[in-house]
Amino acid sequence: MSEKKVPQNGTKDFREYVGIRVASQILGMNRQYVRKLFVSGKFPSSTRDSAGKWLAKRTEVEAYKTTRNQPAPDGMLTVSEISTVTGYNEQYVRKLCKTGKWKARKVAGKWYAPKSEVKPRKKEEIPANHISVSEFAEQLGYNLHYARKLCSEQKLKSRKVSGGWFVHTSELKRVRQTYQTTEAERKLTAPTTK
Repeated sequence: MSEKKVPQNGTKDFREYVGIRVASQILGMNRQYVRKLFVSGKFPSSTRDSAGKWLAKRTEVEAYKTTRNQPAPDGMLTVSEISTVTGYNEQYVRKLCKTGKWKARKVAGKWYAPKSEVKPRKKEEIPANHISVSEFAEQLGYNLHYARKLCSEQKLKSRKVSGGWFVHTSELKRVRQTYQTTEAERKLTAPTTK
């Protein structure tokens, strides 16, 4: 295995090299990730100087930046474009790509999926005589998480559609009556103070 020539400080060659800090500024990435690029050999000229500092040629770092900033290949969509089309957040889109739910591929650290794979999310209609769980919680002054818990435990007449809970409108009246009865009972049985 041949040794890489380490540029000496103050020489012309040394000025052509950049460290991790400058490379991270050029690339617009965090230093830890850039360090991984240096260590893994993404830059053929990456080496360590006598002080142990990682260095790589500026031209290689800039070339890497241009490959990362290329537009999506023909017929492919970027994660942000997929997010706009589907209504899913970008993190979930990346998860779908990583797990193989879509025939996506990773190019220079970015995920791309074919336009044919990406379909707008179906917006199913709210079931008849139902309201969203957030509306239900708001009308009754419930915590949203508590209202969802009641739905998942089937303590409310509700349905799950496209990942969201919808509560039957009759539940509003039933829960209000139960609350009023319980509240009146509590007031009647509460000890009186003089």
